[in-house]
Amino acid sequence: MVNFCPSQISTASEDYETQVSTAMHEMTHALGFSAQFFALMRYPDGTPRTPRDANGRPPTSKSGTCPNGSPFDYFVEPSSNTVQYSTERGHVVAKMVTPNVAAFVKSHFDCDSLTGAEIGQQDNSGCLGSHWEERIFEPEYMTPVDSFRNVFSALTLAFFEDSGWYRANLSTAERLHFGENRGCVFATEKCIDPATGISIASDHYCTNNDAESCSVDARSRSVCSVLTGEDIPSDYRYFPSDPTKGGDSYPDYCPINTGYTYGDCSNPSNLRFPDSTKINIMGESYCANCRCTPTTLRSDDSKSWIVASHRQTGCYAMRCYDNGSNSSSESIVEFAIPRSNTNDVVRVNCTAKGKQLSVPGFSGLLTCPDPSLICDSAESYSFAVDAGSGTVNLRSPNAAVTQHPVASWIVYLLGLSMAAYAVAPLHSKTGCTVRINVVIGVSLLLLHLHLAQGCIHDKLDHKVVNSHQHYSDVHPFDIRNRKLAAEDSTNFQTYESIKTDDTYQAIRITPYYDEDTLSLLPDEKRAIISKVIPDAIARFQNALKVVPVQGKLAAQHTCKTQWLTTPPVCKTFVQNEKCLEMPIPAEHFGATRYCNSCPKEGCVGGICAYTDAQGVENTDFLLYIRSTTTAYCGSRTLAYASSCQKDQYDRPTFGMVNFCPSQISTASEDYETQVSTAMHEMTHALGFSAQFFALMRYPDGTPRTPRDANGRPPTSKSGTCPNGSPFDYFVEPSSNTVHHTSTATP
Repeated sequence: MVNFCPSQISTASEDYETQVSTAMHEMTHALGFSAQFFALMRYPDGTPRTPRDANGRPPTSKSGTCPNGSPFDYFVEPSSNTVQYSTERGHVVAKMVTPNVAAFVKSHFDCDSLTGAEIGQQDNSGCLGSHWEERIFEPEYMTPVDSFRNVFSALTLAFFEDSGWYRANLSTAERLHFGENRGCVFATEKCIDPATGISIASDHYCTNNDAESCSVDARSRSVCSVLTGEDIPSDYRYFPSDPTKGGDSYPDYCPINTGYTYGDCSNPSNLRFPDSTKINIMGESYCANCRCTPTTLRSDDSKSWIVASHRQTGCYAMRCYDNGSNSSSESIVEFAIPRSNTNDVVRVNCTAKGKQLSVPGFSGLLTCPDPSLICDSAESYSFAVDAGSGTVNLRSPNAAVTQHPVASWIVYLLGLSMAAYAVAPLHSKTGCTVRINVVIGVSLLLLHLHLAQGCIHDKLDHKVVNSHQHYSDVHPFDIRNRKLAAEDSTNFQTYESIKTDDTYQAIRITPYYDEDTLSLLPDEKRAIISKVIPDAIARFQNALKVVPVQGKLAAQHTCKTQWLTTPPVCKTFVQNEKCLEMPIPAEHFGATRYCNSCPKEGCVGGICAYTDAQGVENTDFLLYIRSTTTAYCGSRTLAYASSCQKDQYDRPTFGMVNFCPSQISTASEDYETQVSTAMHEMTHALGFSAQFFALMRYPDGTPRTPRDANGRPPTSKSGTCPNGSPFDYFVEPSSNTVHHTSTATP
């Protein structure tokens, strides 16, 4: 019997193959791939592999200790000609040692000393698991975790053959690239050397998610499954500097390069262009047999666009030619690369793995893939027909490459200057709502962010603290770095900056994950957040530049009481300062000066002191990430965010975003929506908020809204909004930023 959980059945076409694989996985258990059946397997002549008692049953133990040391209350133990136990990597492992299974792993890993295929021990099924070991067989369809692409390999067919109950047709097997020819070390040792933190196979096991890679089978661009903040047993800690860093528990906490939906080289809709253009920035193709390879190609007609720094791989149409050696490892791999600037295709040939090629019409380099991966005839079953669209294994000069239709995509890129005229609702602290015309010059391509959920940002009780930051030399907004240029219509002096755009650099955004809340999430939801946030940050880092903070970014304590000097001096400060709802860690604060007394001659000398100065290195904005159910989390609210600290020039420097746990979706089709939602909320934290409109500045640093003697914009404590509703607090932007208008009702 197999039961499908109704809530997990997907009707999305892109999920169909995964669900077929799931059905096959469960049917394989029903057909006998289960720990309870291993002791019932038979030789080809029908003789039981595990001796039976007088009643025809294999030996059964009612209680005792498993070979790995854990207790059991029922165990049917297979004989040693079926399963053997040994010690590897500091603990006991189980291996299926039947003839065909053993022959497969010896050949697959290229390791003659292997005795069998390792069985996973994390099934919570007693002494023996019912899956292949995830660490070394990750995409095989009988490992415990669903993969991006599940492989029906000869390993499981070897089990069926060795069971004695079936005869397996090996021609139906799919090639398992994971671990192929990687040797005995890959099959038996730890994935990452815990003494050095270095991977034993960097294309399989990764150590960070700073950049995309290619999946092991080259069928997809890939991301790293590494997480931090995990409760990792000591035997599986691979990073000396961070004992909480690692991957999922099933592959022994090894972080794995894994393909993902939007990096799938076979999906034509993954070929994406900058908005309203047909510029193929990286010269890519996505087709049934296209493959992934490292690249830094950038087309000559894309110089106004910037690609995310983590994007270091691409998908390309390839075909293979025999160079006369009749060896796949020496085959020539030809690339067909479309050029959008000349509307043609250029072809280049790779003759050696790892060789880097320049391509006419592009800057950057294309890295040649391993021809044995692209061209090996062992994979010929998947290239039965030369459709002329991508990788074919015909080793024929007649193979052709056809470009597939393309789909447009939202690309978050810097470099296009435009003027934005928008009508949007503006809310004050108590819900003062008006219609406003926002007229602002921007140097950023603003793109539509569609949200199925509602945004409740304007209902939040915002509190923003001034925190002085350090900048190199003099900040372009500093009056010492400007010369008087003119006066505007409000008789407010304006200045011209004498600095250049070189002062600005891509914004550095650092996420800080609140483990107190994230640790309560299910693993799959936590994984979504750990992937969504870096994706959203990467897009902002390509889209926005700021004057970089020098040294450490530091939060500032709020003064609770002050000495009424000029300027005021802090007497006591708020303890347990928060960023909206997130307690700010002590190590994120800079020095706060406070004075126990303040005589008339001034607050000086030993009567004053500073709090400990710490802060956060190499960042311009610190974003606290939480996921907990609060009063703001409703049926339509996926997340909310706010800034909580700003620098001396009013740029937000600290913020918080909270993802409402019940609204986090693990469905692949919802991923881009959740990235978009994260960007939406981060945009609020970065300053797109009614409370910051009055703090906006001209390009030379002059405030758009005039300030009082203390540098603050005009604030009203009570009154009536322009739409007639009352308010109890309102910071009103000047008319050069926000206009209030009314429309007559017919």
